[in-house]
Amino acid sequence: MNQNVIRNHKDSLFQLAFRDNPEAALSLYNAINGSHHTDATKLKFELLGGGIFMSMENDNGFIMDQTLSMYEHQSTLNPNMPLRGLIYYGELYLKIINRHRLLYSTTLIKIPIPQYIVFYNGTKDMGGEKVVLRLSDAFEKKDEKYEYEWTATMININYGHNEELMNSCRMLHDYAYFIQKVREYTCDMELRDAIMKAMNECIAADIFRDVLEKYREIIMNLSLLEFNEEEYKEYLIEEERQKTEMERKRADDEAKRADDAEKRADDAERRVVHLEKEGAIKLILTLKNLDCNKETIQKEFGRAY
Repeated sequence: MNQNVIRNHKDSLFQLAFRDNPEAALSLYNAINGSHHTDATKLKFELLGGGIFMSMENDNGFIMDQTLSMYEHQSTLNPNMPLRGLIYYGELYLKIINRHRLLYSTTLIKIPIPQYIVFYNGTKDMGGEKVVLRLSDAFEKKDEKYEYEWTATMININYGHNEELMNSCRMLHDYAYFIQKVREYTCDMELRDAIMKAMNECIAADIFRDVLEKYREIIMNLSLLEFNEEEYKEYLIEEERQKTEMERKRADDEAKRADDAEKRADDAERRVVHLEKEGAIKLILTLKNLDCNKETIQKEFGRAY
């Protein structure tokens, strides 16, 4: 597998489903925020890293809802998402600050509320329908007096999970359904064949149809990359687990060998002492048998017997 190809593809299937479809993007925005906006032309978004930044702006270019949302897809569990989101938002806030040139002003700069959502559809159990990851969990020192916090809300979008959210956003539902079908079919056929069968079935059922028909070849390549990437990441995780296990076992073996060596040394020392004592006792008895007096025996051994 070409690792460089995996890491360099910029668009994900998730991005492709929403980036050129304002109505679908607005539906996702409303589903997450519980809002009811209807004018998709007011939705502004840009791609950054592996995610999509979304915000609603009025005619004057001001952000509505005071919320700046970033939606990102992940197929593997990553506890470092809060740190990743912090870096993303830092870049975006810097653009806002530079635009107004107010960083050193005596006036408080107002910034939109960050909302970092991670849509997870990996095969590992994430521990619930929705999980809040906290940057503070990564702090080397735990101290309640440090109040800084940054979060990433991870939402399970595997098919059959978070049904209320799925029902509020048809595109998200269809995306999850397509991914589920590909996974099902890979149990019995090659990945390319599984993707093709899932695509044909979804198109026939009017599920994810517009996206699949418009980007058929692109989606085929992206799906191959993404599913291989998921498999590759799982391989790396398993490889690291095995490496850690081997290192732990090696350390345990070395500790056991050192402990055994110490025990053998102690046993040998005890045997030597025992033999010395045993030999001394035999010699004393021999001297007694020879009718040596007490003073002679003490002179030989330097101690009372």
